[in-house]
Amino acid sequence: MNDKETIFKKIDIIREKVNEFKINPLFEIEVDERNSRQVPKLLTDNQLLKTFVTLVAYSQGANSKFVRNKLIKSEHFDRIFLDFSIEKVSKIKSSDFFEENWSKPLTYIQKKGKILKIIDFAQKMKSGSLTTLLTETNIPKKNSTEDDIEEFWKGFKILQAKLKERDIPFLQSTTTLLHYLLETGYDCIKPDLVVMKVARKIGILDRETGDANFRKTVKLVQQYSMTRNIRPSIVDLYFLIDEKQKGAMEYVHSNYHN
Repeated sequence: MNDKETIFKKIDIIREKVNEFKINPLFEIEVDERNSRQVPKLLTDNQLLKTFVTLVAYSQGANSKFVRNKLIKSEHFDRIFLDFSIEKVSKIKSSDFFEENWSKPLTYIQKKGKILKIIDFAQKMKSGSLTTLLTETNIPKKNSTEDDIEEFWKGFKILQAKLKERDIPFLQSTTTLLHYLLETGYDCIKPDLVVMKVARKIGILDRETGDANFRKTVKLVQQYSMTRNIRPSIVDLYFLIDEKQKGAMEYVHSNYHN
């Protein structure tokens, strides 16, 4: 058994353990939602802004459970961000915005600087739509072969370079761009702190940080997913549960980690 096969077996074991303790139908509903994600032919500007705001809200160590259940799923989300109107959000004055909105549930995103990034993103969208750039990529919509995975990373490199060229906040980073692709239906995962802890634990790498390690982890999960006929987004869910991500713990019984 080579090193890759050894790691694949360790992922199998994580899945087997989670499956033993999963809570249905909650777990299966989440799996079905991840399975159903399809790469959109084109996002509207409002849809893209909403996706960006969602990514930013989850970023930088915010409590994923509170962000999802208290903010994003609440009736306040659309109101706070003005129904994700590019025109309106681009004109937000941060001082007025914080005075009116900086309380729960918005404070679950933790950092006020995130709002400034959102305003900046809306202003850049207003000066030139990003929807074509982010949807008409060279990235395969599904990974069915090793060649697809190689093409994924070639397309990723091109897309990231274009985002850096336009100085787009947050999406320039490897982790956030992969998160965007994950959320919009591409076959990848987000190599956040929780996922990288699992990656180190099962021997994918020795360090949890660094772009090269992020990419190595995502690529190996893509390869594993292809051999096991499971989407990377679902493997991502198993990793989040295994390393006790707050937003994922509701999918297994409380004695899972005993």
